[in-house]
This record gives sequence, C-alpha cells and structure tokens, in this order.
Amino acid sequence: MTKYKNNIKPYFQQLQLLIPLLCLLICSFITFANQVSFKAPQQLANGSSAVSKHGFLSIKNGQLVNQQQQATSLAGASLFWSNNGWSGEKFYHEKVIQQLSKQWHASIVRVAMGADFDGSYLTHPKDNLKRVETVIEAAIKNGVYVIIDWHSHHA
Repeated sequence: MTKYKNNIKPYFQQLQLLIPLLCLLICSFITFANQVSFKAPQQLANGSSAVSKHGFLSIKNGQLVNQQQQATSLAGASLFWSNNGWSGEKFYHEKVIQQLSKQWHASIVRVAMGADFDGSYLTHPKDNLKRVETVIEAAIKNGVYVIIDWHSHHA
C-alpha cells in the first residue's frame, strides 16, 4: 500500500496547484454567462456582432456549430501573456478589444492568463485576474467570444 501512496503523492501536489486556477476559470465563466444577456453588443461591419449572429456555440461531430447547429468558424487575435512586467499587460484594455472588433472584425479573442513564471497568476493573482476580467467585459460589450487560456509552458 505504501508503494501506491508514494506514487500518488506528486499527483495530489499538482492537483493542489490546479484547484485555484480551475476555480478562477469557473468564476470567469459564471461572470461571462451572467453578463452576456444584460449588455447589447456593438454592431460590426455586417450589422451584427459575432455573439448575436452565432449565439451559443457547441461541438457537433467534431465541428464548431452555432445555436442553429450550423458549422461556423471564428477568427481573431491572441493577447500576449498577462504576467506583470512582461509588456503584454498594455493590451488588456477595452480599447484594444473594441479595435479588434471594429477594425479587424474579430469574432473571438484569446486571453493568455499567465499561469507560471514571475508576474503570473500564481504570484500576482489580483492583477492578472483584473486584466482577464477587463477583456471579458470588453468582449461582452463588443459581442466577441473569449477563450481563456491558462497559459503555461510546464502544464
């Protein structure tokens, strides 16, 4: 029995590190879900936002589909790591998301929440969470989907 306990111990240690990140992801999703229905997205070049056009997304037979079960494709940009002092934090602002939506006609933005290294969520959780929340709120306002990537090179 001791043999198995020693083999399992590293997994529990990793799980303990993962739990706060998982909780943050769930809280971010709940925040996003609660705000979607309350804010009208801005109009894009074709007269509608990506979210108002496609609605709830899901996967069907390995294909991304919209709320009408039609195959769809999204395009957008990825933000650099959210870590303090890495120079990416200057892009975590409403005006950036607004420009991506209006000028680039982006339908999605990827948020790279730094999950390791100096300045990441592990060492500066409030700063990183605030940046991610700012982007989520701006994406909701502009009718753009968001992917929150718990970004790590050691996952």
